[in-house]
Amino acid sequence: MAIITRTKDFIDLLGPQGNVFELMRYAQYLASEHDKDSDDICRRMSSSNYENALQVFDDEFGDFIDLVR
Repeated sequence: MAIITRTKDFIDLLGPQGNVFELMRYAQYLASEHDKDSDDICRRMSSSNYENALQVFDDEFGDFIDLVR
């Protein structure tokens, strides 16, 4: 019997994936995959600064995606 461990995917915030608009695109995709309200998530992500966007993303999708600096 093989034991397979699944690691979480990650987003490198220092690369092009770390751009706030790219993060919002990921949020829209992940929200649709997990039956979440993408409009509300993106509204909250864009309501303040970059750190807020990261916090909202992590709050919503931290179980699936790690944000790496």
